[in-house]
Amino acid sequence: MTGEENILLKAVLDDPNNDDPRFGYAGWCERQSDEPIKARAGFIRAQISLVNDFNSLSYEQWFDLANRAEKLRNTYSSDWAGSLNTLVDEYTFDRGFIALVALSAGSFLNRAAELLALAPIRHLKLTEVLPVAEELFASTHLENIVSLDISQCRLGDRHLAMLAESPVLQNLKWLSVADNNIGFDGADDLAGSALSMQLVYVDFYGNPVDPGGRYSMDNEVVLDSWLPEAGERLEAEHGYLAWLHRDVDTIHELVPDRFRLT
Repeated sequence: MTGEENILLKAVLDDPNNDDPRFGYAGWCERQSDEPIKARAGFIRAQISLVNDFNSLSYEQWFDLANRAEKLRNTYSSDWAGSLNTLVDEYTFDRGFIALVALSAGSFLNRAAELLALAPIRHLKLTEVLPVAEELFASTHLENIVSLDISQCRLGDRHLAMLAESPVLQNLKWLSVADNNIGFDGADDLAGSALSMQLVYVDFYGNPVDPGGRYSMDNEVVLDSWLPEAGERLEAEHGYLAWLHRDVDTIHELVPDRFRLT
């Protein structure tokens, strides 16, 4: 990586919500002779446009842009990921850069500094959390994480309590603890925490207790919503909890886009 590229990448890492550093990096890519690097300029601009211009693009324009971005990603993603290919199990691009990675929690703790220096990662899918839960939920490497998926990790109430009490999750807004072993006590600990006030979405599906909203639908259109008993008990104790509710029109909106939470 050249000195100029390092400077441009650092600008993206330092201000991940700002598109200007991403456009600056795209401009550098466009000036290079290496085909994968040069092609990335178009990919960055296309992905940013798909987000920023969504409401002004016609369906045909949106489809053409999305198709172009997808073809570029399929062709060059391995080149763009570089050393991240060997550090994580999966990765997802957003606005031209890797934003989500999936790997074991132990690997994340061992490699976090390296990973976070390579891409503006704000979203995690972690496996095998149970053996390192206490260390993970205290790690300062989670300070800038916006969404966290720790589903299917055999976690229980005490683990969710650890997460709820963590002092390093000040930017977390999206959380999945689906398919674990969490009961009402764990949900209650989360509801009573400071973290609860900033969360937009929590997925409890597949746990002994799922306090989240229920929805009736017709042809994917949401007709009505209500809370199960567990959700009502939580709000009776702690007041309104935004993450128990989704004010949406269709089934496709029930899970908020983790990349659009800033």
